[in-house]
Amino acid sequence: MRKTLLLIAVFVSSFGFGQKYVITTDGLKDAENTDRTFLVVKFPGKTNKELYDRMVKYAEKNFKAPVTVIKDQVVNESVTLSTNLESFIFIKYMGANTFYNVKFTTEISFKEGRIKYEVKDFEAGNARLKIPWIATKESQGYGFYDQTKVLKMDSEKKKIEDYFENQIISLTEFLNKKEIQPDAW
Repeated sequence: MRKTLLLIAVFVSSFGFGQKYVITTDGLKDAENTDRTFLVVKFPGKTNKELYDRMVKYAEKNFKAPVTVIKDQVVNESVTLSTNLESFIFIKYMGANTFYNVKFTTEISFKEGRIKYEVKDFEAGNARLKIPWIATKESQGYGFYDQTKVLKMDSEKKKIEDYFENQIISLTEFLNKKEIQPDAW
């Protein structure tokens, strides 16, 4: 039993390996190739239709209101999701924690046993203050990096990177399932 669990853990972790985002001064980039703003995950033997159908099922199972999260879809080609993480990051200011939302769009495209996972329109902040990748006067000096491109918000950077890594692992596991079981009453 332990060997089986160990094999499953190794198998699952191998899917996430190399499929990570990193926050740079230019935004979210593929950790393996920082020229790219997207990740590619392979699913050998899976058709566009299979991947698309499973992606829609994934959204239905993992989001409270999938109808509002699925922003756009082109059958067997792509699904675009809109996500809003409320009070996801915080900044300490004069001893108090101020929480900020994170909003983004994820476009998932399907092609020949692969998916292209791309985060677009990433925005952190609230109605009063937007937090850019690099601090500016408009952001009152707040940013993931200061104006000299030195990392300032290390824990929040890691939190966002971990969030996307977990999302990719979860999606990969779901898309790789042999068979998706219907909900049992």
